Formats: sequence, C-alpha cells, structure tokens
Amino acid sequence: MNDKKNAHSEIEIEGRKGESLLSALLRSHICVNAVCGGKGHCGKCRVQVLSEVKEATAADRRFFREDELADGMRLACGYYPEGRCKIRIFSVDEEDFEIVTDVTRNPSPAQNLRDSRYDIAVDIGTTTLAMSLVLCDDAQMIHTVTGVNHQRVCGADVISRIQAANEGHLQELSRCIRKDLFDLILRLLRETGTPISRIRRIAAAGNTTMGHILMGYSCETLGVYPFEPVSLSLTQIHCAELFAAATEDSCVHGGINAAKTVSEDMAGVSE
Repeated sequence: MNDKKNAHSEIEIEGRKGESLLSALLRSHICVNAVCGGKGHCGKCRVQVLSEVKEATAADRRFFREDELADGMRLACGYYPEGRCKIRIFSVDEEDFEIVTDVTRNPSPAQNLRDSRYDIAVDIGTTTLAMSLVLCDDAQMIHTVTGVNHQRVCGADVISRIQAANEGHLQELSRCIRKDLFDLILRLLRETGTPISRIRRIAAAGNTTMGHILMGYSCETLGVYPFEPVSLSLTQIHCAELFAAATEDSCVHGGINAAKTVSEDMAGVSE
C-alpha cells in the first residue's frame, strides 16, 4: 500500500457491485484509516466523493455536518459506488501512533564493523512494526527503526484482521505487511549505510494472526474454538518468496508462538 498516494490526493477507483469503497481501496492497495474494521463506528475512513454522490447514511450523519455532507464527505466503509468513482483521499495520520523502543539509535556503525555480517530482527505488531540491525558476532543491536502496520485499514485489532482475511482480503493483507517490512528493511539499511549483501538472515516474530497473514496462511480456524492455527512451526523461506526484490542468500524466519491465542495481542518469540 502506498501512503504517498494518500496525501489529500484525488483518484478514480472502480467499484464492484456489492463492494464498499473501503474494500475497493484495499483491493487497489490504497491505505485509509479504518480502526473499527469498516463497521462505521470510528469515523476514520472519511473520503470526499467528487463525482455524483449518493445519499448519506446514518453513519455519515453521525460524523459529518450538513455542509460537509453537501460537499460529498462520506465514510468509505458505508459507500457503495458500483462503477467508476472520483474521490479525494485524506492523509493517514501516522503521527497518532507512538512507537516506543528501548534501543539507543546509532545510525552509523563503526568503520571496522562495515565488513561484518548482520541479522535483522523484526517485531510485527498489530498496529506498529519495529526492526533492529544486529551484529552476528555478539548480538549487538546497531540501530532500530519503527513504522506503522498498514493492515490497520482493516481494523486495529486481531479479530478485525481475522474477519477481513476470512472475507476475502487475505491476499491484500499479506501483500500489505510484506511491503511494509520490505520498505522498513530498505530504510534500516539506508540509515546505517549497510549493504544488503551483508545481511545473513531476517528473523520475524509476531502473534499468531500476524504470522499467518505474513505467510499467507488461512485464518479461518483462528477466530473460532478451538482456535487451531495452520502451523506453529518455525518456517524458513527465501526473501525472494516474500519480497519483490531481495538477495537470494538472505532468509526470512517467521516465528509463530504456540502459546498465543486469538484473544492475545502480544509478540511471540522465535526459537
């Protein structure tokens, strides 16, 4: 998903019969806020319809004044265009997310470390991401970067993600987190001046739902008793299988912790 397209930009999007504008935006890899998962409760997925606009819903009237409604302001989750629609997207406020780490930032490794090998440690949270460059020799953390998990377009909690995945959005959610991680990797390497060829492996950990979505596993059994996951084993795959561009000799390790259930929102730890 490309947030750069979201800074008060005007776009045209093709809606399908029975598909909300929010779902159409997700299908087109365009991110808007929807922390309630498209239920019409949070009022965050606001857009301005610039083409012929449909009647406002009860949810629209809860969040917009009459003059705003007259200007075409609507909630994307409750708007069903059924055809080509021109809209204005408003910027996503990533500054609303405070991401706290306890790692001292040191964006410039010492010159004598530049020929060393590194690992990258990744914490995939439901709303935020953290990534650290780690020296292989002694596990020293060199630098940490953080970012937003843009899957929040489908809701801010695990239940919303499971529901979205089970409603046909698994592919979009998986593509979203992979792009977020790849962009964060490039930022980490850029800020430290580390060539990608010096990366030995990447270890990613998160709750069971985040792990399933990253790997593209079905989430159908995660939201119902007895909450059985597709897999809890440590999985090793090449970066090329996850990202559009990566070195072939770097691997991603997806750790899914068996102790975590759908009711928990905590990061698991890779063994």
